[in-house]
Amino acid sequence: MGRFFNGKVKNDKSTLIRYGVIAGGVLLIIIIIILIAVNSHGSKGTLTLNKVTEVEVNTELPDKTKFFKEIVNFDKNDIEIDYNDADISTVGSYTVTLSAKGRGSEDVELKVVDTTAPTLTLKEYTVGYGDPYFVEDFVSSCTDNYDKECTVEFFRESSDSNGNAIDYSSYTELGTYSIMIVAKDENGNVSEPQTTSLIIQEDATVSPTNCEFGNLDVSSDLSYPIAVTVGDKETSCAINRDLWDNEDVKSAVDKFYNEDYERLKTQLTPVLEEEYPDKDAKISVYPHYVAILNKSLKGLVGYAVYVKVYIAPTDYEGSIDSTENLKMAYYLNSDKTREYDVNVFDIAK
Repeated sequence: MGRFFNGKVKNDKSTLIRYGVIAGGVLLIIIIIILIAVNSHGSKGTLTLNKVTEVEVNTELPDKTKFFKEIVNFDKNDIEIDYNDADISTVGSYTVTLSAKGRGSEDVELKVVDTTAPTLTLKEYTVGYGDPYFVEDFVSSCTDNYDKECTVEFFRESSDSNGNAIDYSSYTELGTYSIMIVAKDENGNVSEPQTTSLIIQEDATVSPTNCEFGNLDVSSDLSYPIAVTVGDKETSCAINRDLWDNEDVKSAVDKFYNEDYERLKTQLTPVLEEEYPDKDAKISVYPHYVAILNKSLKGLVGYAVYVKVYIAPTDYEGSIDSTENLKMAYYLNSDKTREYDVNVFDIAK
């Protein structure tokens, strides 16, 4: 009986050990499955992309998560973004590439938009009886978030106390009148109407002349002089930069350069005879006109004239405007002297 009892106990222990091993193995498998599920939860999560994402110009490129409608059970660190050539400073559509771990990549559209109206600041304007006034006279400043030109105009939807549309040209009698003005940008954004006053009086202290395109102030960090000033010196106003290519404006610059060119030919004659006594020389003279804006970057205040002179023997087979043939390079000063960058022949200013 003792042997039988002892043997049965021994068999029961073996069975328990075997069951324990099996249970441990099953538990280990369960743990591994759980760990795999935890580590790969991203691949089983939900990602829903926006096909188009908009952002305001001159702000900041959006975070990668902004390109998704929904991110559920997916680690955001497993998402990467390539903005490619997206330019936050320029309105337009750009392709952005989103990559997610275990999901591959996809291109979506980023639209840089301008939906912000210009910022308009007004001032009172006083005129004498019978003097004209213009909408620009009431503007202290107008800035656009897209760094473009503002257009200002009288707010035509305003009405008087009787509900009649206001005709601003009817304000001709002595008195003070309420003026409403709006600003627009090139993308059609319109500011809220701003209100200021028009004062008409007999002996008016007229407001200083308002420069529509800024004044003649020039940035002090310019590395070159202004050869020809084209602004209105009487009121120190710069002119519209749309006139950069206006022939009437540039004719003064042409005249200025042509006078220097005639002087240059006279100066080069003895130099060429000395440097190239046995053969003629090839000469190329290139004038460059650089339009100069005032500090506000709106008004054209003048032109810088930069001249390059290339000289080579007539039998020279390469391009004459190569660096080795550059003999003179200079800016023209407003007093008709020269500011040299290159002066191989040491010709006088």
